[in-house]
Amino acid sequence: MGQAKLPSLMTEERLARALSRGGMIVETASGSLRVYRSRDARGRCVGRALGHVVERLLAADQIAARDAGRRGKRYVWIGAKAVCAAGPPPANVLETKAGDRAERVTRQDLLMRVLNMAGEKDEAARIAAAASRYRADIEQAATPQPMTMRWSAAPTSGQRGQGDSFGPGGRAMAAAARLRQVSCGLDVNTLRLIDEVLVRSISAAALGRLLGVPRADVPGLALRALEQLADVYDLRVRGVV
Repeated sequence: MGQAKLPSLMTEERLARALSRGGMIVETASGSLRVYRSRDARGRCVGRALGHVVERLLAADQIAARDAGRRGKRYVWIGAKAVCAAGPPPANVLETKAGDRAERVTRQDLLMRVLNMAGEKDEAARIAAAASRYRADIEQAATPQPMTMRWSAAPTSGQRGQGDSFGPGGRAMAAAARLRQVSCGLDVNTLRLIDEVLVRSISAAALGRLLGVPRADVPGLALRALEQLADVYDLRVRGVV
């Protein structure tokens, strides 16, 4: 019998909407953040929350933690209204030359369109590698994993872990550490945009509506954000294992 399929990961916009309508997040013993439509954990789980998104909502006083004892920590909505996932981007981010070409390939995946716009082959490969690493870190950090008692499994400063040296729980902790470095290196609006593109796989039209910008501008915005993501992985995350 195969493993049960995990609920999908939720970006900030979807998570805020679910919580502001009476839902909650339950932090399980394995560290997984499960989202429920109501504040009754016997109901249906509608998704998984991303740790760095929960931290953003906590810092913005949009959600609060509630200790439910043995049932695990819970997070509930306390904000006045749901936050916008991407928010209006800074004016200089809107400088783009997507042009007619982007409009002629509306059925093409947004990430592929961004890679096609990147120009040089090496730059496109660098952006693709960063996108792949970010997706992998997101999934690994958000996937339920067994607890580990191997306190010596954590990496020492300046050393890389090899193979299974972390143990299952340690891999998730290492992925979360890399994501914290990404969060430190990028502004909030850029992170929200990246999550929409790489986690939700949002379309250009939907992202344009979310940002309040013309659809033709979207690939340029996404390209700029993913270039910054690649820079962060090159400069800040290198050596964080």
